[in-house]
Amino acid sequence: MESITIHPTSKEQIKVFEQMAKALKIPFEKIEAPMDNLHGEGFKESVMSAREAYDKGDSNQFVKINRKELWK
Repeated sequence: MESITIHPTSKEQIKVFEQMAKALKIPFEKIEAPMDNLHGEGFKESVMSAREAYDKGDSNQFVKINRKELWK
């Protein structure tokens, strides 16, 4: 059997998915996850550090990608 992981962004979305699962008689499990730590320890800090380096003009560490040509 397969599982689906859903990442709601509000309490209202959580309620809707719980109601839907109950109505369809699908067993589910709620796992509390802090919103700041979804990507693991230090993720936010590494993103902020990279952003600061980019803003300071340290362009040797970064590659600029044109969004229009991304999928070519």
